[in-house]
Amino acid sequence: MAPSLPLVDLVILTDTSPTLKADARAISEAAESALAIAQGQWPLDIRLVWLGIEGRWRQTAFTQTLRTYLTQECQVDPGLLRSRQRGELPDGGAQEDAARAIEDATTHLDWRSQAQRHLLYLGDEALEAGGEKPEAADVAAADRAIQAAQTAGVRVHTHLGLSKSRHRDALAQEYARVATATGGLAFAASAAAPTDFVAALVAILGHHHTALSTDSHKETAMATKDTPAPADTTPQKSYLPTTQTGLQDYAYWWEYARKQAKKGKGVKDFRRGRIWT
Repeated sequence: MAPSLPLVDLVILTDTSPTLKADARAISEAAESALAIAQGQWPLDIRLVWLGIEGRWRQTAFTQTLRTYLTQECQVDPGLLRSRQRGELPDGGAQEDAARAIEDATTHLDWRSQAQRHLLYLGDEALEAGGEKPEAADVAAADRAIQAAQTAGVRVHTHLGLSKSRHRDALAQEYARVATATGGLAFAASAAAPTDFVAALVAILGHHHTALSTDSHKETAMATKDTPAPADTTPQKSYLPTTQTGLQDYAYWWEYARKQAKKGKGVKDFRRGRIWT
Protein backbone atom coordinates (compact mmCIF):
# COMPACT_ATOMS: atom_id res chain seq x y z
CA MET A 1 0.00 0.00 0.00
CA ALA A 2 1.33 3.41 -0.99
CA PRO A 3 1.96 5.74 1.95
CA SER A 4 -0.70 8.42 2.44
CA LEU A 5 0.15 12.01 1.61
CA PRO A 6 0.67 14.56 4.38
CA LEU A 7 -2.59 16.38 5.08
CA VAL A 8 -2.70 20.19 4.98
CA ASP A 9 -5.87 22.20 5.67
CA LEU A 10 -5.67 25.84 4.59
CA VAL A 11 -8.56 28.22 5.26
CA ILE A 12 -8.36 31.64 3.59
CA LEU A 13 -10.56 34.13 5.43
CA THR A 14 -11.13 37.69 4.26
CA ASP A 15 -12.63 40.93 5.46
CA THR A 16 -15.35 41.64 2.86
CA SER A 17 -15.40 45.43 3.09
CA PRO A 18 -14.87 47.15 -0.32
CA THR A 19 -11.15 47.89 0.17
CA LEU A 20 -10.31 44.16 0.22
CA LYS A 21 -11.87 43.28 -3.13
CA ALA A 22 -8.65 43.70 -5.13
CA ASP A 23 -6.74 41.45 -2.71
CA ALA A 24 -9.56 38.88 -2.87
CA ARG A 25 -9.28 38.74 -6.65
CA ALA A 26 -5.49 38.64 -6.62
CA ILE A 27 -5.20 35.74 -4.19
CA SER A 28 -7.97 33.82 -6.00
CA GLU A 29 -6.00 34.12 -9.23
CA ALA A 30 -2.75 33.12 -7.49
CA ALA A 31 -4.01 29.92 -5.91
CA GLU A 32 -3.63 27.53 -8.85
CA SER A 33 -0.01 28.47 -9.50
CA ALA A 34 0.85 28.34 -5.81
CA LEU A 35 -0.68 24.89 -5.40
CA ALA A 36 1.17 23.62 -8.46
CA ILE A 37 4.48 24.91 -7.11
CA ALA A 38 3.83 23.43 -3.67
CA GLN A 39 2.88 20.08 -5.15
CA GLY A 40 6.04 20.12 -7.22
CA GLN A 41 8.07 20.48 -4.04
CA TRP A 42 6.11 18.21 -1.68
CA PRO A 43 3.27 15.79 -2.55
CA LEU A 44 0.45 16.96 -0.28
CA ASP A 45 -3.24 16.26 0.30
CA ILE A 46 -4.44 19.86 0.40
CA ARG A 47 -7.85 20.98 1.53
CA LEU A 48 -8.45 24.61 0.62
CA VAL A 49 -11.47 26.51 1.97
CA TRP A 50 -12.32 30.12 1.01
CA LEU A 51 -14.54 32.11 3.39
CA GLY A 52 -15.72 35.72 3.63
CA ILE A 53 -16.69 37.45 6.85
CA GLU A 54 -20.40 38.26 6.47
CA GLY A 55 -20.08 38.66 2.72
CA ARG A 56 -18.99 37.16 -0.59
CA TRP A 57 -17.06 38.43 -3.60
CA ARG A 58 -18.12 37.86 -7.20
CA GLN A 59 -15.39 36.76 -9.62
CA THR A 60 -13.31 35.38 -6.74
CA ALA A 61 -13.04 32.12 -4.86
CA PHE A 62 -14.83 33.67 -1.85
CA THR A 63 -18.30 32.39 -2.69
CA GLN A 64 -19.52 31.54 0.81
CA THR A 65 -19.51 33.21 4.18
CA LEU A 66 -17.89 31.91 7.32
CA ARG A 67 -21.27 31.91 9.08
CA THR A 68 -22.95 29.87 6.33
CA TYR A 69 -20.11 27.36 6.23
CA LEU A 70 -20.05 26.84 9.99
CA THR A 71 -23.80 26.63 10.49
CA GLN A 72 -24.63 24.57 7.39
CA GLU A 73 -21.55 22.53 6.53
CA CYS A 74 -20.31 22.06 10.10
CA GLN A 75 -23.72 22.09 11.81
CA VAL A 76 -22.60 24.62 14.43
CA ASP A 77 -25.30 26.22 16.59
CA PRO A 78 -25.41 29.92 15.51
CA GLY A 79 -25.63 30.89 19.16
CA LEU A 80 -22.09 29.60 19.68
CA LEU A 81 -20.55 32.00 17.18
CA ARG A 82 -18.73 35.05 18.52
CA SER A 83 -18.60 37.08 15.29
CA ARG A 84 -21.47 39.50 14.72
CA GLN A 85 -23.96 39.36 11.86
CA ARG A 86 -24.12 41.86 9.04
CA GLY A 87 -26.24 44.84 10.06
CA GLU A 88 -25.57 44.26 13.74
CA LEU A 89 -22.72 46.80 13.82
CA PRO A 90 -22.42 50.31 12.31
CA ASP A 91 -21.07 50.66 8.77
CA GLY A 92 -19.21 47.50 7.71
CA GLY A 93 -18.11 46.50 11.21
CA ALA A 94 -19.47 42.96 11.04
CA GLN A 95 -17.57 42.36 7.80
CA GLU A 96 -14.36 43.39 9.58
CA ASP A 97 -14.94 41.39 12.79
CA ALA A 98 -11.63 39.67 12.22
CA ALA A 99 -10.52 38.42 15.64
CA ARG A 100 -13.94 36.97 16.41
CA ALA A 101 -14.10 35.36 12.96
CA ILE A 102 -10.66 33.79 13.51
CA GLU A 103 -11.85 32.54 16.89
CA ASP A 104 -15.00 31.03 15.35
CA ALA A 105 -13.10 29.39 12.48
CA THR A 106 -10.33 27.90 14.58
CA THR A 107 -12.79 26.62 17.19
CA HIS A 108 -15.64 25.26 15.07
CA LEU A 109 -14.34 24.46 11.58
CA ASP A 110 -14.30 20.80 10.51
CA TRP A 111 -10.51 20.48 10.53
CA ARG A 112 -9.22 17.05 9.56
CA SER A 113 -7.82 15.29 12.61
CA GLN A 114 -4.35 14.51 11.24
CA ALA A 115 -3.93 17.65 9.11
CA GLN A 116 -1.56 20.53 9.59
CA ARG A 117 -3.98 23.40 10.21
CA HIS A 118 -3.44 26.84 8.68
CA LEU A 119 -5.65 29.92 8.48
CA LEU A 120 -4.70 32.98 6.41
CA TYR A 121 -6.55 36.19 7.29
CA LEU A 122 -6.71 39.12 4.84
CA GLY A 123 -7.63 42.52 6.24
CA ASP A 124 -6.63 46.17 6.43
CA GLU A 125 -8.22 47.44 9.66
CA ALA A 126 -8.18 46.76 13.38
CA LEU A 127 -9.24 43.29 14.46
CA GLU A 128 -12.40 44.04 16.47
CA ALA A 129 -15.07 45.34 14.04
CA GLY A 130 -12.50 47.34 12.08
CA GLY A 131 -11.19 50.82 12.75
CA GLU A 132 -8.04 52.64 11.75
CA LYS A 133 -6.01 51.81 14.86
CA PRO A 134 -5.86 48.97 17.41
CA GLU A 135 -7.43 49.85 20.75
CA ALA A 136 -7.91 47.92 23.99
CA ALA A 137 -10.94 46.04 22.63
CA ASP A 138 -8.97 44.98 19.54
CA VAL A 139 -6.08 43.67 21.65
CA ALA A 140 -8.46 41.75 23.93
CA ALA A 141 -10.28 40.21 20.95
CA ALA A 142 -6.95 39.27 19.37
CA ASP A 143 -5.88 37.62 22.64
CA ARG A 144 -9.01 35.44 22.55
CA ALA A 145 -8.35 34.53 18.91
CA ILE A 146 -4.76 33.60 19.73
CA GLN A 147 -5.89 31.39 22.60
CA ALA A 148 -8.50 29.67 20.42
CA ALA A 149 -5.97 29.03 17.65
CA GLN A 150 -3.39 27.65 20.07
CA THR A 151 -6.00 25.35 21.62
CA ALA A 152 -7.09 24.07 18.19
CA GLY A 153 -3.53 23.73 16.91
CA VAL A 154 -4.08 26.23 14.08
CA ARG A 155 -1.31 28.45 12.71
CA VAL A 156 -2.80 31.82 11.87
CA HIS A 157 -1.10 33.75 9.07
CA THR A 158 -2.01 37.40 8.47
CA HIS A 159 -1.87 39.74 5.51
CA LEU A 160 -2.27 43.47 6.12
CA GLY A 161 -3.47 45.15 2.95
CA LEU A 162 -2.77 48.70 1.93
CA SER A 163 -4.57 51.37 3.91
CA LYS A 164 -4.37 55.12 4.43
CA SER A 165 -4.46 54.82 8.21
CA ARG A 166 -2.00 57.01 10.10
CA HIS A 167 -1.69 54.10 12.51
CA ARG A 168 -0.59 51.52 9.93
CA ASP A 169 2.55 50.60 11.89
CA ALA A 170 0.45 49.79 14.96
CA LEU A 171 -1.91 47.70 12.82
CA ALA A 172 1.05 45.85 11.30
CA GLN A 173 2.43 45.06 14.75
CA GLU A 174 -0.90 43.69 15.96
CA TYR A 175 -1.39 41.55 12.84
CA ALA A 176 2.14 40.23 13.28
CA ARG A 177 1.51 39.52 16.97
CA VAL A 178 -1.42 37.24 16.11
CA ALA A 179 0.68 35.38 13.53
CA THR A 180 3.79 35.07 15.69
CA ALA A 181 1.89 33.88 18.76
CA THR A 182 0.29 31.04 16.79
CA GLY A 183 3.39 30.00 14.84
CA GLY A 184 2.23 31.65 11.63
CA LEU A 185 3.70 34.07 9.09
CA ALA A 186 2.89 37.79 8.87
CA PHE A 187 2.71 39.51 5.48
CA ALA A 188 2.15 43.19 4.72
CA ALA A 189 1.37 44.86 1.42
CA SER A 190 3.96 47.19 -0.03
CA ALA A 191 3.08 50.54 -1.60
CA ALA A 192 5.88 49.99 -4.13
CA ALA A 193 4.52 46.74 -5.59
CA PRO A 194 1.50 44.41 -5.26
CA THR A 195 1.79 41.51 -2.85
CA ASP A 196 3.05 38.35 -4.51
CA PHE A 197 0.26 36.04 -3.34
CA VAL A 198 1.75 33.06 -5.19
CA ALA A 199 4.87 33.29 -3.05
CA ALA A 200 2.85 33.96 0.10
CA LEU A 201 0.73 30.84 -0.40
CA VAL A 202 3.79 28.71 -1.22
CA ALA A 203 5.43 29.97 1.98
CA ILE A 204 2.36 28.98 4.00
CA LEU A 205 2.04 25.55 2.39
CA GLY A 206 5.76 24.98 2.98
CA HIS A 207 5.42 26.13 6.56
CA HIS A 208 4.31 22.66 7.68
CA HIS A 209 8.02 21.76 7.57
CA THR A 210 8.97 24.59 9.88
CA ALA A 211 9.27 23.97 13.61
CA LEU A 212 7.91 27.05 15.37
CA SER A 213 6.81 27.06 19.00
CA THR A 214 3.22 28.27 19.32
CA ASP A 215 3.85 29.67 22.78
CA SER A 216 6.94 31.71 21.95
CA HIS A 217 6.73 35.46 21.47
CA LYS A 218 9.80 36.06 19.35
CA GLU A 219 10.67 39.16 17.39
CA THR A 220 7.97 39.79 14.77
CA ALA A 221 8.85 39.96 11.10
CA MET A 222 6.76 41.65 8.45
CA ALA A 223 7.31 39.96 5.08
CA THR A 224 6.58 41.57 1.73
CA LYS A 225 7.56 40.90 -1.83
CA ASP A 226 10.34 43.42 -1.30
CA THR A 227 11.78 41.51 1.66
CA PRO A 228 15.52 41.09 1.01
CA ALA A 229 16.79 37.55 0.76
CA PRO A 230 19.49 36.33 3.15
CA ALA A 231 23.06 37.23 2.21
CA ASP A 232 23.70 33.83 0.62
CA THR A 233 21.03 33.52 -2.07
CA THR A 234 22.52 30.51 -3.84
CA PRO A 235 19.74 27.94 -4.34
CA GLN A 236 20.28 24.81 -2.27
CA LYS A 237 19.31 21.27 -3.23
CA SER A 238 17.34 20.93 -0.02
CA TYR A 239 15.83 23.50 2.30
CA LEU A 240 16.46 23.29 6.02
CA PRO A 241 13.58 25.22 7.62
CA THR A 242 14.33 28.06 9.97
CA THR A 243 13.27 28.09 13.61
CA GLN A 244 13.12 31.87 13.63
CA THR A 245 10.30 34.26 12.75
CA GLY A 246 9.34 33.29 9.20
CA LEU A 247 11.10 36.15 7.41
CA GLN A 248 13.77 33.80 6.13
CA ASP A 249 11.12 31.29 5.03
CA TYR A 250 9.30 33.93 3.00
CA ALA A 251 12.42 35.23 1.31
CA TYR A 252 13.37 31.70 0.32
CA TRP A 253 9.92 30.73 -0.97
CA TRP A 254 9.36 34.03 -2.80
CA GLU A 255 12.54 33.40 -4.78
CA TYR A 256 11.61 29.74 -5.26
CA ALA A 257 8.06 30.56 -6.39
CA ARG A 258 9.31 33.25 -8.76
CA LYS A 259 11.69 30.84 -10.48
CA GLN A 260 9.12 28.03 -10.66
CA ALA A 261 6.49 30.35 -12.14
CA LYS A 262 8.87 31.15 -15.01
CA LYS A 263 9.20 27.46 -15.84
CA GLY A 264 5.55 27.23 -16.82
CA LYS A 265 4.98 23.68 -18.08
CA GLY A 266 7.79 22.36 -15.95
CA VAL A 267 5.69 22.62 -12.79
CA LYS A 268 4.10 19.37 -11.69
CA ASP A 269 0.32 19.12 -11.75
CA PHE A 270 -1.15 19.99 -8.37
CA ARG A 271 -4.07 17.61 -8.84
CA ARG A 272 -2.19 14.93 -6.94
CA GLY A 273 -3.66 16.63 -3.88
CA ARG A 274 -7.25 17.59 -3.23
CA ILE A 275 -8.65 21.10 -3.31
CA TRP A 276 -11.95 21.69 -1.56
CA THR A 277 -13.91 24.92 -1.76
